[in-house]
Amino acid sequence: MHAVRRTLSPANYSDQEGFFSCGPTAASALACQVEAENLVYCITNAPGRNAISFASDKAAEDAGTMPANEDALPLQVTLPGGVTCQPISHDHDQHFEDMFSRYSCDDGSELLTDEDITNTFAVEGETWTVQRSVDKGAPEEVVAATVTFAGT
Repeated sequence: MHAVRRTLSPANYSDQEGFFSCGPTAASALACQVEAENLVYCITNAPGRNAISFASDKAAEDAGTMPANEDALPLQVTLPGGVTCQPISHDHDQHFEDMFSRYSCDDGSELLTDEDITNTFAVEGETWTVQRSVDKGAPEEVVAATVTFAGT
């Protein structure tokens, strides 16, 4: 059996150089960065401030050349009233009119989109809007108070 040598890719949830994705989305390593020599830290839960760490010579070798992701998505979205929403790895629920949700909120609401996660957000200048659904109901357009990316 041969070992598969994977290449790193820019992190989906960071718009800065040096951040990368590591492993499948289901592994919950949302954004990774090499901190010292070959020590990798990966955010697994932004609101809980949780991360994993491990040693990887391959990541240390490749991460320095990792470009910024110009199409990065927020690692966390804060809505009016302090409701926070974060990405989920899989969408198994039924939603309003067969829409999809790739972000779950701490109050049980969700951010709806068509199949494409990038369409969760409508961005105009500095303003980010989302379609928020409460109790699986019709979505309401809401302006995000803040959008947060992984970074330094």
